[in-house]
Amino acid sequence: MFIQNKPSVSSLGVERRHWTLAEVVFGSPKKNCAGVGICSMNPLIQEPTNYAFPCQKVIAQLMVEKQQLLLLRLSKQGLCPHLAMRQFPKNKFILKTNFKLPASICARLNIQKDLIPAGTYSVEENEESYCICMALV
Repeated sequence: MFIQNKPSVSSLGVERRHWTLAEVVFGSPKKNCAGVGICSMNPLIQEPTNYAFPCQKVIAQLMVEKQQLLLLRLSKQGLCPHLAMRQFPKNKFILKTNFKLPASICARLNIQKDLIPAGTYSVEENEESYCICMALV
């Protein structure tokens, strides 16, 4: 299993970078989106103004650093507290199986690497959001 603790989100120049939006469904694709991990990810053209998703779905901002790292930023506004407790215990995010990014997301981010390896990733939390920095292979 891949362990990713460095670099931290705070070490990236995230405010200067280009972000794209996606709907992220948490859970395991092998368990019909139950459990932990990333079940699916779909690009969005713009952030919906009025949306009510089930607890496992969130709107995320995605950014790539140096074609090797995917940064996922999740706003706490509209995020189900149960989802955060289940998916980010002790500020860790466990991806039990590799996740292949959809081609549409890769095109928006202008990347060729499309696989997030299974592993444990650090989660940084601030007053407004959760940020996860994951490897791309």
